[in-house]
Amino acid sequence: MANFFSEVPGSDSYLELPRMLGNPIKFLTERYAAHGNVWKTRWMVNILFLVGPEANKLVHITRRTSFSYRLGYGETAFGRVFDGSLLLQDGEEHQRDRDILQPAMGRLALQGTLDGVTRIWEKAVNALRDGESVDVYPFVRNATFEVSANALLNLGLEAELEEYKPLFQALVDGTMANLRTRFPFGR
Repeated sequence: MANFFSEVPGSDSYLELPRMLGNPIKFLTERYAAHGNVWKTRWMVNILFLVGPEANKLVHITRRTSFSYRLGYGETAFGRVFDGSLLLQDGEEHQRDRDILQPAMGRLALQGTLDGVTRIWEKAVNALRDGESVDVYPFVRNATFEVSANALLNLGLEAELEEYKPLFQALVDGTMANLRTRFPFGR
């Protein structure tokens, strides 16, 4: 990995993390302008940025077996919340479990949910009032939860929907939690 990383444009400086924390948008914009769709940085550990649709296709489809979700996310909050799930599996284990889920979650199965997904999003959008300011995060989170619970999982939650929202929010919050980690010269 070290040889590969040395060929990628970007920085190996431990000062990258404080620079990013100071102004994340500026940091990412400057790196993208300087290096294009692929660059490296160091935020206590080496990080590789692959930006854009071609990069997403490369990582998730074309060269999926060349990348490890377990190694990439395993020590993050996301990795801890979804430990042992399909999201963090690699290789044969991933393929076996994906094959098991395919009939229920594949393209053909999900086509039947399109009307339900559309109905839920139309209901959410129609609840908005002209000229009203809305915080997009809770708006999207609530609609996404309803889609997940009713259209995708077919739970048929109506009255119980509000009861389960805090659990969904706790799951989302858990994926974004700060984790203690050791870093050079730190405690």
